[in-house]
Amino acid sequence: MGDVGFSLANLEFSVADVERSGWRPWETQEQFAGEIDPADMAETAAVYARAAAEGATAENLAERADAIGAEAGGLDGASLVDADYRIRDTQRDLRPDELEGVPSILVRAMNRALDARDEVFDLVYGTDGVNERYSRHVAESRNEYYGWVEAAIAAVRALPVSLNGAPPSVPVTLPGHGTRVVQPVIGLDGVPQVPSLESWAPEIRQRHLDDAVDDAHTAMGEINDAISQYRLRLIELAGELDQADYAVADGPLRDLWINEGMARATAEGLTELLGKNGTPAPGEVEPFLTGVASILDGVYQEYGGSGRPEAARDLTRAEQAYLTTFYRYLDTPNALGLVDWERGAASEEEAAARREAGERLLRVTADGALTLLNPGVGGQEWNSHIAPPTVPQALMPLTYGLGQGRTAEELGLFTFQEEQRDAEYRGLTNLLSHSTITPGQDLATNAAYAAVGSEWLAKNDPYASEATRLGEGNVELLELAARRPEAATSAMSDPDFARELLEGFYQPGLSEGGRTEPVAPAVSEFVESTTRLPEGVDPRLSAEGRAHADAAFSFLSAVDAGHGQAYQEAPLVRDLATTWGEADPERFGRFEHLRNFVDERETWETTD
Repeated sequence: MGDVGFSLANLEFSVADVERSGWRPWETQEQFAGEIDPADMAETAAVYARAAAEGATAENLAERADAIGAEAGGLDGASLVDADYRIRDTQRDLRPDELEGVPSILVRAMNRALDARDEVFDLVYGTDGVNERYSRHVAESRNEYYGWVEAAIAAVRALPVSLNGAPPSVPVTLPGHGTRVVQPVIGLDGVPQVPSLESWAPEIRQRHLDDAVDDAHTAMGEINDAISQYRLRLIELAGELDQADYAVADGPLRDLWINEGMARATAEGLTELLGKNGTPAPGEVEPFLTGVASILDGVYQEYGGSGRPEAARDLTRAEQAYLTTFYRYLDTPNALGLVDWERGAASEEEAAARREAGERLLRVTADGALTLLNPGVGGQEWNSHIAPPTVPQALMPLTYGLGQGRTAEELGLFTFQEEQRDAEYRGLTNLLSHSTITPGQDLATNAAYAAVGSEWLAKNDPYASEATRLGEGNVELLELAARRPEAATSAMSDPDFARELLEGFYQPGLSEGGRTEPVAPAVSEFVESTTRLPEGVDPRLSAEGRAHADAAFSFLSAVDAGHGQAYQEAPLVRDLATTWGEADPERFGRFEHLRNFVDERETWETTD
């Protein structure tokens, strides 16, 4: 009986074939290992040891360690590594009283990182790890196919040498895989032969590939658990460092905390914490703020102080990536502005602590968002009309379309669910009202137009539903815009903007005494800051002077046309008409009659 030859069937599959399923343990392990370089850890410990020994404090330890690392070009950290290649706790040698335990926390963070790296490596490449199981599945795919080939050959050989007519079907059994049927063919020598079994190969390969995918799925669950536990521990340690006045975004260990993986874990952890019943305690919130807060500490001078922080440097690429990822996974930051932070407090003292923690969370979250959306400090480039895919969805209301039209949809508010629009808009404006930094030019312009447009819509659209009446919060947006004077002045130069500001914010609203409600101070300050000529600025020869002239002209034109209840700004109107009339009589002479502009409330007081 003759035998037939069998060509090599396609039975193997690669790691890439397995990972195309969406479960990527090999890729995840490689990416995670990139966060943690064991070769640098001991050297980093040595740098911190030298910085502490030279008298560094908790506040400047990271800065001094950075400088030492740059000067030395690397220090020998072998003496700080134990027999298991873990960094010794050098707390005893590094003045713990003065440093408040910072070195010990850093050592714990480094060792926890090394442990996590090893754990994830073992889940992939260790004994019975997913890589070993993958290799086993590839071998089993080959072995099964060629097992069937050998079993079929043996079964066909057992047939009688001479048969009359076509040979009968032959059952073929492979232990562990059941029984299949083979239809022998008659060879040229008249002897039954095994037909090609290559048509069986795709099914066999796919089945073993599916088994490998199942293992990859299981491994990914274990890897994600290991990485998640590691990240949660690092978030806890970051909270301890923050309490010790150490900024995790500074120093040689910055990459341990400031990376996209940590940003996602922090955002998801904060979202989960805020989603639980009851307001979280201050101590629960603080650790989730350290990444964003330490970035802000590095970018702005005296961040967190009483004044307006000024940018000292731009965001690094790693910091921009961290913020982008953080806001991508932070679920609806607008909702933060609606949280009652004092809820559940058992005492006035606890209520004050909760309120302080909530205000810090709002401040850091708002400032981080404004920083990310400010190209002037290394943030993302974006366009009001085209939303780039890199802008996190949660921040779209601040960028795409906001302030570009005169209906709720055109104002960009379509990004909110209609039935929740009012609440979410109030949440957004309350969040932004806690910000302390100066927004970028484009965002400030958007804020100004959004404030005026939505206020005008709330007061003048007779068909506006209650959900569309968005007056509350617009003053905060206008105040935000005023922090960027050139943006605010440019907006006021737009005749439509000036008209709608007067028709929106300067509307009659009866108080108990029957008088018109006074306009909010922030609105008056916005008008005055944009229309008055700054001291020492030439109104004609400088760009700044011409911008203020255009703003004053638009405002006085709107007043002269009778838009809104402008008499509430009678002293300012009289002063602007006088000052600008003298500075540029050719252009502003038309407003000479406004030098005697009367506040109707003064008339009421005279006749009462």
